[in-house]
Amino acid sequence: MTMRHIITFEINNENFQLRFGSGESATPLGIIKYGPYGAFTYSPTPNNYDAILILYKDDDEIKNHAERFKKDLEQGFEGRYSAIFPGLKTIFKLKIDFSLASFKRYNEVEIYETFSSHCEDVNKCFPVIILPRRNKGNYRSIYYRVKAMFLKNQIPTQIFTIDLLKDEKNYKWSLLPTAVQIYAKMGGIPYVLAKPRYYDTLKDHSVYIMGLGISQHPLYKNRSVGFVTVFDDQGIWQFMNAKNLIMGKDEDMSERLAKLLDETIDELLKRSKSKNNVLIIHYSGKEISHREEEVIRRAVREKAEKLNKFAAVYVLKIRRHSDMVVWENQENETKVYPPVGAVFQLKRDVYLLVTSGCFDEKKSKCNIRRGLSRPIIISRHRDIEPESTNKERLGLTDRDLLATVFGMCRLNYNSIQNPVSREPITTRYSREIAWLLLRAYDLIAHERGIDVDKVELNLDRIGNVMWFI
Repeated sequence: MTMRHIITFEINNENFQLRFGSGESATPLGIIKYGPYGAFTYSPTPNNYDAILILYKDDDEIKNHAERFKKDLEQGFEGRYSAIFPGLKTIFKLKIDFSLASFKRYNEVEIYETFSSHCEDVNKCFPVIILPRRNKGNYRSIYYRVKAMFLKNQIPTQIFTIDLLKDEKNYKWSLLPTAVQIYAKMGGIPYVLAKPRYYDTLKDHSVYIMGLGISQHPLYKNRSVGFVTVFDDQGIWQFMNAKNLIMGKDEDMSERLAKLLDETIDELLKRSKSKNNVLIIHYSGKEISHREEEVIRRAVREKAEKLNKFAAVYVLKIRRHSDMVVWENQENETKVYPPVGAVFQLKRDVYLLVTSGCFDEKKSKCNIRRGLSRPIIISRHRDIEPESTNKERLGLTDRDLLATVFGMCRLNYNSIQNPVSREPITTRYSREIAWLLLRAYDLIAHERGIDVDKVELNLDRIGNVMWFI
């Protein structure tokens, strides 16, 4: 296929540098030197916490590892590894106590009861739970059972595996991303993107980026979760919302998803400090059926009544799984991958964005560990965008819209050594959000003796933090 190369985003230029609390720009590792960007204005925030409680199974070997983990997480490493991780309290300037508590069995109820019995106020105590490693694809694993039990009680959690505690090679590199995730789950903002290049054009507008999707229950295909995640154009987390969906009539699903959109828009505009707001929707084309995609399209196109409150709305579909491979044939017949950030246009409003491969011109630094560099596919869906007379006046270009996707690939609090994630965070966490919420719905339905389709989960507190990373 002949493709037209139209754009290359340079990840080291000012548009995609990461900003920290001091205003300095750097890679994610800059958080050690410059500190975090800050705390979100909605509670909870990291300063609301006074304790981190590390929970582990009552076993002598695990206890020894847990004690070392507590010391290292709190105080950092000594000697030659001190620059790798100087300690959570030092990096984030938190006045917080660390303690340990043990439980007898890998049982979600017992683990939660151990946590609550050791905390004077569960909302001021952050749990870090040591569990055996389990495949996250196993919906019935202790990982999902524990996460859902705490989620039901609106408590974010951090899981750390026994295998990682015993892995000396990887352990020392795992504490910084673990600390970053804890800080984010407490309500902090580790780092953000620099202001996008269209900032001056839209200086009187606020731009928000919404991840929208439907994820099916891994065991029961008639059940799903519709979810939205909301960020601003610097990648600053705003909030999330979700609805339990029963896969009955498509019309019913569209209505419920549209209601979710309308509720989210009300909350977003209530929080916005600007009278003029622009919304860019990233909706997930990953692992969803044609039927689910039609539900999303109908909800946006026909059912959501409040999208017209924005100065303009743009809709981008992001498909992670593509069968396309892009390379350049050089004179010596060597195949060279394009740099990360390269964009190719397939046809009008359909693009390939390279998010894995080489990220410097010399092709010496690549983040492909195995296999081939497969770009993601981004398509703009003008047919479901609400009509607006402002779009031409606003001057947002294809490059600007694609840049919101690439920017969200730059923000990765899970693996901060990787400069670019393969998929933007707006859609990346869809399965994790869905599986945890569906697990929590199951727990609540069982406890209350009601049908699961009647369950509504209160996210008033936890919806303000990135509990799902």
